[in-house]
Amino acid sequence: MECAKMFGFDNKAEYIKAYNERFYDLSAKFQPCGTPTSIKKDYWFDLAFVQDRIQFEWTHLTRDGEELPTHVTFTRTGSEGSYMIVAYVQGLRKVKEAEEKVQEANWLRLPDCRVHRQHAQRTSGIVYG
Repeated sequence: MECAKMFGFDNKAEYIKAYNERFYDLSAKFQPCGTPTSIKKDYWFDLAFVQDRIQFEWTHLTRDGEELPTHVTFTRTGSEGSYMIVAYVQGLRKVKEAEEKVQEANWLRLPDCRVHRQHAQRTSGIVYG
């Protein structure tokens, strides 16, 4: 039920139906690496059938079309010739928001670093990249 709520659905059955029938409506057009979802989906599913377990980030969309960053784990189960993939999806929205705050805080400190770097270049003759 938690996954259904994360995607904005009222219940598990509604979420599963939408996911199975309209997968691309619940995924961004491009994934975090810039690859189109249609290509990246095939890549991860193909890899999942030859490895026991894989993990990756995926940008889903909620029912309302809002981007939903996730961490996906595919686990292959079954026996020779009869495998299936079990997917575990964890929302990363709070993690991504925290990462952005850290990056912003670090960026705000950069001007001081640039001043120190310029001073070091003038006094030492060393050019920093």
